[in-house]
Amino acid sequence: LGCGMVDPNVLDACGIDSKIYSGFALGMGVERIANLKYRVN
Repeated sequence: LGCGMVDPNVLDACGIDSKIYSGFALGMGVERIANLKYRVN
């Protein structure tokens, strides 16, 4: 799983005040889902 904190510059570029809000990102790639579904090691 990929994850991490969102850079404050990204929030500012989206119009979100980075002094008030912070961000956390996570994701699961399609290959991981396929590995789980088909029990690939």
